[in-house]
Order: sequence, then structure tokens, then C-alpha cells
Amino acid sequence: MTFNQILRENCEILKQTIFAELEDVYDEVLKSVNIMSSSSQLLLLNVEDILGFAQLKAGKFVKILKRFNIKRAIEDIVNIQMYQAESKNISIHTKFVGFPPRNPSKSAYLSLDDVPLSECNLMIESDEKRLKQVLINLQSNALKFTKEGGSIQIVAELIQP
Repeated sequence: MTFNQILRENCEILKQTIFAELEDVYDEVLKSVNIMSSSSQLLLLNVEDILGFAQLKAGKFVKILKRFNIKRAIEDIVNIQMYQAESKNISIHTKFVGFPPRNPSKSAYLSLDDVPLSECNLMIESDEKRLKQVLINLQSNALKFTKEGGSIQIVAELIQP
């Protein structure tokens, strides 16, 4: 075996070792960044919650109605507290009931319960910020009072007026 072959093999072994260690470090860093991100989002929501109470008390509360995707809003809330759920081995599930298809004229479904989630129109009109505040408070309580290894289910049901 020549010196170059030995050097090449040792370099390859060293490279694999370094990449394996970097991958472990990367996973830990990514996990830490995700925890910091969700914690800062939760803190921001709590600050907005306090400001909302102050506005309400001062008679300056303003409701901002807009169209938004309810599934995305609920996923945002679930993701914010996912670390807390994982630390207690709690699973969080979501379910959407009664949402119509995006294109009702081409729909072949007998009832709204038959419409797959991927084809549902999940746009609603509401105050997204306030709805998220309510959901984060409910989810926080659910996480607080659910036993380790339990599960939480968040159900969004469209109720026709």
C-alpha cells in the first residue's frame, strides 16, 4: 500500500467521523433553535394577550376580521407548544369537521363528512389573532392537565349560521 493510499483512506475515515459528529451537533442545534423559536412565539402571544386585556379595559378593543386558513392557524398553535407536548410524551391530533369542498360544483361527495381534508375549503372569516389567543390558552391548559403519555385532540367544526 502506498503512502497516498494510506493517506486517502485515513482522510476518508476522518471525514466520515467528522460528518457524523457534525450531524449529531446539527440535530441538537436545530432542536434548540426550534425550542427558542416556539418559546419566543409563545412569549409574544402572551404579551399580545396582556395588551388585548389592557385595550379591552380601556374601551379601545378593536376586532380585526379577515379571511384566513383555519388549518394553518391551528397548526401554528400546535407547533408553538410541540416541545412541551413532546417533553410529556403527549400527542396532539387535529380534526376538521363540516368544511365544504373548495369547488362545490365539481364535488361528488354525498356529505361534508366524506370530503377529504386536502379538498376542503378551510378559509374562515374571523379575528385570527384573538382566535389564536383562545386556542393557545386552551391548548396550554390541556397540556397542563393531560397526564404524561396522553393525547389531546383539537376539533374544528364549521357550524352553518
